[in-house]
Amino acid sequence: MGTSCSMCVKGKKRSLEYNCMDVRNSLEEEEEDRSVNQIPFLEEKIVFNILTWLPAEELHNLTCVCRLWLRIIKSSSFIQAHLRRSKPGLITIEANCTTSPSVLLRTNILKKQDDIIMVREFTAPSRITWSSCNGLILLGRFVDTVGKLLLANPATKRLMQLPSPTHGTNSMFDHIFGMTYLPSIKTHKVIHWFTCSANNKMLGWEILTIGDRTWGRLKTCHTKLQIISESRKIVFVKDVAHWVATEDDSKFVVSLDMIEDEDQIHKTELPCCFSGVDELLDIGGVLSFVSRVDNRSTHFDIWGLKDICEGNWVKQRTIRLEGVSKNLLVVGAAALENGKVIIFRAGEPSTYCYYTYDVQLKQTRYLDFDSGKIALVLPHVDSLVSCRRLYF
Repeated sequence: MGTSCSMCVKGKKRSLEYNCMDVRNSLEEEEEDRSVNQIPFLEEKIVFNILTWLPAEELHNLTCVCRLWLRIIKSSSFIQAHLRRSKPGLITIEANCTTSPSVLLRTNILKKQDDIIMVREFTAPSRITWSSCNGLILLGRFVDTVGKLLLANPATKRLMQLPSPTHGTNSMFDHIFGMTYLPSIKTHKVIHWFTCSANNKMLGWEILTIGDRTWGRLKTCHTKLQIISESRKIVFVKDVAHWVATEDDSKFVVSLDMIEDEDQIHKTELPCCFSGVDELLDIGGVLSFVSRVDNRSTHFDIWGLKDICEGNWVKQRTIRLEGVSKNLLVVGAAALENGKVIIFRAGEPSTYCYYTYDVQLKQTRYLDFDSGKIALVLPHVDSLVSCRRLYF
């Protein structure tokens, strides 16, 4: 009898303990539910600001989270805000040794420690990379015709074909293309310089507003200016397009204001003799001429064009690339961080290597891309800018 009572008491105690545990667990769950319910609702502007810090590729994949995020990420105001916050890096184009008509683009971001982070790969059906602007890449392909132009965004994996140029010869060496964004009219434009005839007696240019189906009016001028193979790229500084041309064995900078006067080109003498390894760059918003002092030196003079009309060049500085062989062919390739970092390319096309020069620290560092043979680098920023909707 006593034993039975003792067991009953123990059973009741055990049952009471279980009940207390159930009550305690229930209270904890209710407390958690109340805590979750007490999380404040984030205002849309807060979500907007948080999302601007994320990489473009991740944002592109987050559009399916909810309708609010989709609406924010696709809005023009968000695309602009994200673009302003994005840090510029490099787009690298690998050398294509095969007959395949494609180019592999790799986006790399330079950190302050000069490390290279591989962000993504993007393959496009093209053999020529002309320029980069606001996260968009202008690509070209020549096959027995003037060629085709493609517009690509490596972050969103979007690709769009542009209207084909209607003028020029069949040789890719008689053409130069470039793309820029004109903030005053909120428009992206592509400019096409070309030689009009086989005897190089006439220079022509036409401009395409991205989104239009046809190129603008053809403009020509009778001149001895010719496109040179050593520097086949266009540099844009403050709505003005610049490129290097030759005339009677002399080299000049040819400029075209894409806002004020699209019908008139301006010619400016270079500050020193063009050696074939010199290059025009946008360094800190100033059209700059990076000139090697001599072919057996790693010293470079950097000149800035202060006034296009008067042709006033001012020597900004002379720099020395330490640790770079004097026997290599070295040329300025790009500038980053508002001109604080200058990228140099050294070697021959099959063995290109790249170096960075920190203007403030006066330090030279080798860039290890940890990939295949790099044929070309361009300043690039990751963005959500659409290939089709380019009007901010």
